[in-house]
Amino acid sequence: MSQTVCFITRIGNSAFKYTMEIVVHNSQVLSSTNDIYQQYSVPVWEIEIQSDVVDSPEFTQSLAVDSNFVVSQAHNSELRSVFAGEGVVKDFLSVSHKEKLLDIALDHPATRPRFNMSQQHYQTRAGWLSTILRDQAGFSMTPHIDNSHVVMHMIVNLVQDNETATDFYLFDSKEPVYRAPTKRNHGVIFVNTPGAVHAINGITHTRWIWYASVLL
Repeated sequence: MSQTVCFITRIGNSAFKYTMEIVVHNSQVLSSTNDIYQQYSVPVWEIEIQSDVVDSPEFTQSLAVDSNFVVSQAHNSELRSVFAGEGVVKDFLSVSHKEKLLDIALDHPATRPRFNMSQQHYQTRAGWLSTILRDQAGFSMTPHIDNSHVVMHMIVNLVQDNETATDFYLFDSKEPVYRAPTKRNHGVIFVNTPGAVHAINGITHTRWIWYASVLL
């Protein structure tokens, strides 16, 4: 399953067109045998983005500039910062993909009981948050679930393969049951159910991730 989207962006006085595909390689549902009503089941899709702009030198070089990042106020750690620069990366982040993500999620049987209105209902009302996060060695997040206004997240590795990625737990487990892909330009989409317990463990090298959310 994939979607090709064309964009126009500018660097300086020149404009160029680029494309991006979101390719779903695998899907699964993280669930517990104790979840008899399937209220805590977590649909997860493994994805790859194929984009000439993400692989361009301008994009990668921009992420290497320290002054393009500011400390994230949402995470109480100086080891996580958020992109605040200009140019091709800002243009890339300005494009919404909420329609595609909602199409993927709302077609899944594990999601429909939670979102039983029409797809158009959610497409019209949903918001979109897109940023790039830089996590430095030592950053971590203990197991948690996200705020209830988050419908789903997309997390994609940028720049390089990473040694670590988001770990997922069942609501009744103490150990991770699934780890997101660590390969460059690969990642996950997951629905934020009450059972979407996830964490970041053991970062030893700087990593860059595209972090996007559909919000209600």
